Amino acid sequence: MGVMAVVLALLVSAGQALAMPLDGGGRLGERLSAPTVCVPPGLPPYTSWTAVEAKVAIYQGVDNRPIVGVKALYDGLGNAIVVVWIGGVMASVDPAPDDPAVLVWIDPGMATPQGLMRLDPKPSCQWQRAAPRPPANPLEENKT
Repeated sequence: MGVMAVVLALLVSAGQALAMPLDGGGRLGERLSAPTVCVPPGLPPYTSWTAVEAKVAIYQGVDNRPIVGVKALYDGLGNAIVVVWIGGVMASVDPAPDDPAVLVWIDPGMATPQGLMRLDPKPSCQWQRAAPRPPANPLEENKT
């Protein structure tokens, strides 16, 4: 698990990363070019993002099984952007993590609008808005 976490963290870095293809082609440590990353509308190109932080996270799958992913924070031309990566593919993008009024983008081939991850992901690059986020603190919701 530790080696996989390091490989996943490297995959979310901008530019080139060390990776081992899941199909067995290539070798561990072989330098691979980062693939073209499809980002939601209105966001700057992925090549202009700077990785700030990444951590392994567990997400709920559509059948309630846990799915391992990477939650990464980027600086996208001065704006914070949070991305959930599943298997090296963007599953969701939060273009304004500090503003709960801004809806998260999801790739419907990777995640449901409710934030459940697909066990058999097929990235579509057809971004759509997710369901509204619950407030961080439900007690804060009723304050005026």
